[in-house]
Amino acid sequence: MKRRIAFIAAILISATALGGASINYIHAKAENGKVKITWETGDQSGVKEYRVERKSVYGGFVWVGSELATGDSRRYTFFDESAMKSTELVYVYRLKIVNQDGSYDYSKEVSVSVGEVSGVKQTWGGIKSMFR
Repeated sequence: MKRRIAFIAAILISATALGGASINYIHAKAENGKVKITWETGDQSGVKEYRVERKSVYGGFVWVGSELATGDSRRYTFFDESAMKSTELVYVYRLKIVNQDGSYDYSKEVSVSVGEVSGVKQTWGGIKSMFR
Protein backbone atom coordinates (compact mmCIF):
# COMPACT_ATOMS: atom_id res chain seq x y z
CA MET A 1 0.00 0.00 0.00
CA LYS A 2 2.83 2.43 0.88
CA ARG A 3 4.57 1.61 -2.41
CA ARG A 4 1.38 2.34 -4.33
CA ILE A 5 0.97 5.72 -2.62
CA ALA A 6 4.63 6.57 -3.22
CA PHE A 7 4.25 5.60 -6.90
CA ILE A 8 1.15 7.74 -7.35
CA ALA A 9 2.86 10.67 -5.61
CA ALA A 10 5.88 10.31 -7.92
CA ILE A 11 3.63 10.40 -10.98
CA LEU A 12 1.84 13.51 -9.76
CA ILE A 13 5.10 15.30 -8.97
CA SER A 14 6.63 14.46 -12.36
CA ALA A 15 3.46 15.53 -14.18
CA THR A 16 3.55 18.86 -12.36
CA ALA A 17 7.24 19.35 -13.19
CA LEU A 18 6.62 18.94 -16.92
CA GLY A 19 4.81 22.26 -17.14
CA GLY A 20 2.18 23.00 -19.74
CA ALA A 21 -0.91 25.13 -19.75
CA SER A 22 -3.87 24.86 -17.52
CA ILE A 23 -7.01 25.59 -19.54
CA ASN A 24 -9.65 27.25 -17.38
CA TYR A 25 -12.31 26.90 -20.08
CA ILE A 26 -12.82 26.42 -23.82
CA HIS A 27 -15.97 27.41 -25.67
CA ALA A 28 -17.12 27.31 -29.32
CA LYS A 29 -19.99 29.36 -30.70
CA ALA A 30 -21.40 30.17 -34.15
CA GLU A 31 -21.15 33.91 -34.70
CA ASN A 32 -21.46 36.14 -37.80
CA GLY A 33 -20.94 33.33 -40.30
CA LYS A 34 -17.92 31.90 -38.48
CA VAL A 35 -17.19 29.72 -35.48
CA LYS A 36 -15.64 31.62 -32.59
CA ILE A 37 -13.44 29.51 -30.29
CA THR A 38 -12.45 31.14 -27.00
CA TRP A 39 -10.34 29.79 -24.19
CA GLU A 40 -8.72 31.06 -21.05
CA THR A 41 -5.48 29.80 -19.62
CA GLY A 42 -3.91 29.76 -16.22
CA ASP A 43 -0.21 28.93 -16.01
CA GLN A 44 1.40 28.79 -19.47
CA SER A 45 4.96 28.02 -18.44
CA GLY A 46 6.68 25.96 -21.10
CA VAL A 47 3.89 26.37 -23.69
CA LYS A 48 4.87 27.27 -27.26
CA GLU A 49 1.49 27.43 -29.01
CA TYR A 50 -2.14 26.38 -29.06
CA ARG A 51 -3.26 24.56 -32.20
CA VAL A 52 -6.97 24.66 -32.90
CA GLU A 53 -8.24 21.37 -34.31
CA ARG A 54 -11.67 20.56 -35.75
CA LYS A 55 -13.50 17.43 -36.80
CA SER A 56 -16.92 16.49 -38.01
CA VAL A 57 -18.81 14.06 -35.83
CA TYR A 58 -17.57 11.02 -37.77
CA GLY A 59 -14.23 12.33 -39.06
CA GLY A 60 -10.76 12.81 -37.64
CA PHE A 61 -9.30 16.01 -36.25
CA VAL A 62 -7.60 18.44 -38.65
CA TRP A 63 -5.57 21.56 -37.87
CA VAL A 64 -7.39 24.82 -38.64
CA GLY A 65 -5.06 27.40 -37.07
CA SER A 66 -2.73 28.36 -34.22
CA GLU A 67 -2.20 30.99 -31.57
CA LEU A 68 1.23 31.56 -30.02
CA ALA A 69 1.37 31.44 -26.23
CA THR A 70 2.04 34.84 -24.67
CA GLY A 71 3.49 33.60 -21.40
CA ASP A 72 0.89 35.34 -19.25
CA SER A 73 -2.45 34.00 -18.14
CA ARG A 74 -4.90 35.28 -20.66
CA ARG A 75 -7.94 34.79 -22.85
CA TYR A 76 -7.55 33.74 -26.48
CA THR A 77 -9.98 34.03 -29.40
CA PHE A 78 -9.77 32.21 -32.72
CA PHE A 79 -12.24 32.46 -35.63
CA ASP A 80 -12.74 29.44 -37.87
CA GLU A 81 -13.90 30.98 -41.14
CA SER A 82 -13.70 27.72 -43.07
CA ALA A 83 -16.59 26.14 -41.14
CA MET A 84 -19.07 27.99 -43.33
CA LYS A 85 -17.67 26.34 -46.45
CA SER A 86 -18.94 22.93 -45.36
CA THR A 87 -22.24 21.09 -45.29
CA GLU A 88 -21.52 19.48 -41.92
CA LEU A 89 -24.12 20.10 -39.21
CA VAL A 90 -21.94 19.77 -36.10
CA TYR A 91 -18.25 20.31 -35.51
CA VAL A 92 -16.11 19.28 -32.56
CA TYR A 93 -13.14 21.45 -31.56
CA ARG A 94 -10.17 20.93 -29.26
CA LEU A 95 -6.81 22.54 -28.56
CA LYS A 96 -3.51 20.79 -29.07
CA ILE A 97 -1.28 22.42 -26.46
CA VAL A 98 2.29 22.26 -27.80
CA ASN A 99 5.10 22.74 -25.28
CA GLN A 100 8.56 24.22 -25.92
CA ASP A 101 10.12 20.74 -25.73
CA GLY A 102 7.80 19.38 -28.46
CA SER A 103 5.54 17.42 -26.12
CA TYR A 104 1.83 18.13 -26.31
CA ASP A 105 -1.48 17.58 -24.62
CA TYR A 106 -5.12 18.12 -25.58
CA SER A 107 -7.88 20.21 -24.07
CA LYS A 108 -11.36 18.87 -23.60
CA GLU A 109 -13.53 18.75 -26.71
CA VAL A 110 -16.38 21.20 -27.36
CA SER A 111 -19.02 21.03 -30.06
CA VAL A 112 -20.93 23.65 -32.01
CA SER A 113 -23.93 23.41 -34.31
CA VAL A 114 -22.87 24.74 -37.69
CA GLY A 115 -26.52 25.04 -38.64
CA GLU A 116 -26.32 28.43 -36.93
CA VAL A 117 -23.45 29.39 -39.23
CA SER A 118 -24.99 27.85 -42.34
CA GLY A 119 -28.17 29.91 -42.00
CA VAL A 120 -26.50 32.74 -43.92
CA LYS A 121 -25.34 30.29 -46.56
CA GLN A 122 -28.82 28.79 -46.91
CA THR A 123 -30.47 32.23 -47.15
CA TRP A 124 -28.07 33.31 -49.89
CA GLY A 125 -28.74 30.06 -51.76
CA GLY A 126 -32.49 30.73 -51.55
CA ILE A 127 -32.10 34.27 -52.89
CA LYS A 128 -29.96 33.08 -55.81
CA SER A 129 -32.47 30.37 -56.73
CA MET A 130 -35.28 32.96 -56.99
CA PHE A 131 -33.44 34.67 -59.85
CA ARG A 132 -32.71 31.55 -61.91
